[in-house]
Amino acid sequence: MAVSAVRGLGGAGKTALAVHVAQAIREHFPDGQLFVDLVGQGPRPADPAAVLGMFLRALGTPPAEIPEGLHERAALYRSTLADRRVLVLLDNAHDTAQVRPLLPGTPGCATLITSRSTMVDLDGVHMIDLSVMEPGEALALFTRIVGDQRASAEPQACRQAVAACGYLPLAIRVAASRLATRPGWTITTLTRRLADVHRRLQELRAGDLAVQTSFEFGYAQLNASQAHAFRVLGLCDGPDISLTAAAAALDTPVGKTERILESLVDSCLLESTAPGRYRYHDLLRLYARSCAVRDERPESRAAAFLRVLDFYLSSAARVYAIERPGDRLIDHLTPIEHLGQNFPDASTALAWLFTEADCVLACAYQAAKSSEEDVACRAADLLLVTRELVDSGARSFPYVVADNSAWKSAHAAGGVGAEYRVDMPLAAGSLAEKGKQQADAEASRTDLAAGALTAACYASNIRGVIAIYQRRYEEAEAHFREALHGFRSSNNLSGIATALCNLSRVHAATGRTDSAIELAMQGIDLWKSLGAHRTLLMADSH
Repeated sequence: MAVSAVRGLGGAGKTALAVHVAQAIREHFPDGQLFVDLVGQGPRPADPAAVLGMFLRALGTPPAEIPEGLHERAALYRSTLADRRVLVLLDNAHDTAQVRPLLPGTPGCATLITSRSTMVDLDGVHMIDLSVMEPGEALALFTRIVGDQRASAEPQACRQAVAACGYLPLAIRVAASRLATRPGWTITTLTRRLADVHRRLQELRAGDLAVQTSFEFGYAQLNASQAHAFRVLGLCDGPDISLTAAAAALDTPVGKTERILESLVDSCLLESTAPGRYRYHDLLRLYARSCAVRDERPESRAAAFLRVLDFYLSSAARVYAIERPGDRLIDHLTPIEHLGQNFPDASTALAWLFTEADCVLACAYQAAKSSEEDVACRAADLLLVTRELVDSGARSFPYVVADNSAWKSAHAAGGVGAEYRVDMPLAAGSLAEKGKQQADAEASRTDLAAGALTAACYASNIRGVIAIYQRRYEEAEAHFREALHGFRSSNNLSGIATALCNLSRVHAATGRTDSAIELAMQGIDLWKSLGAHRTLLMADSH
């Protein structure tokens, strides 16, 4: 017997697809179709015995001949269908246990199931995961509802509207229906209302259709651990989250965290983008955050985010230490409570950094907006130890965006501890993105920061590099010698090697070839003694 199950998050269009298919194949089932809403996401899912009673009456069984027990009704149901060709559509199923007694069990019949739960334990089932629409499909649905004339007048606004809906069919249908019943609105009016992420779910409501209501059905099915995880992980910015970062956020062991997250994937409240990585649909993230605000105490929300921030900071600091042996910067980072990952070698460490780059920078940006200096300092430190992302050019722009936010917050709060921390990475980012003059100005602020010797040394080094680019060799030499003095004072061996090699570039540019070679060899020998092989390959970029 053919059994197909359509699975997807609330609002993906599972029922619409199933009904469409049922109508399209009607001629293959001349003895009719049976349809039932199993209310799988409601507080009281339909009782299979009651559904069988309804099916038997629909198939012509006199009510007096319908037995009482589930197994007896299931047996009579299958006997009744034995010589018939009937399509059974089981909509909104709760789980396999609810569905199994309702299967016809005969080759002439077929069953089509829709559910938010996985049905992999159903024998012989063909699973279909229904995702959101492609942008072109979403635009076509939106246009069909609002009308070609209206859509063609504002094509860009149409694209923005369906993107704000996360390409979710229910959301698109609701948004377009609101426009269709409001001829005085432009499509731009709708997109402006949807742009407010704090009100977007409230805007996606029309009559008895509401995206949030669809999500609430699934949320209500979760146990306490699942619901807590769903809420807390929604607080983290970033395109997705790794299993280890999620474990830090929840403060639970990795194995337990994985079981919880996989159960959320099975319930279509999370997506598994790759082994060990998880992602929300955009609208589900907004719903999860609203649940967190409603159901989690403020101190619980703050603690969860701080654990994630500490996880990224600790892990990134370890990458930094592996990549820059002898560098003392990590000795001056803000003390943290929660540890991150360990890495067996440099290649694993770098792979982690570049894999997590978008999540790390999103976390830094989120933390940078905090009014608490301790959190802002952590954000600045996270940027300090992820300079590889801007030095390599891999994530220069988001790095600068995050650091600009960190500097504004630190400056507004008047906290010297956070403010001096952000100037140096801001200068590094500006050197890559905005130009040498602004980078020099930002680096000079760090030079003047009281008690910020380590950051000031790096800033002097950056100012020297800028001066070389501008052929201000006398100033460059002064900056590098200042950096060298500071690095030696703090026994920062990696910094000493960097300053020596950069100073050799000044000597080479000004015709002092012998001393340039001597300085370069001193720096290279120091890097060799530290085992900084990758830095040696990139020596001419310092």
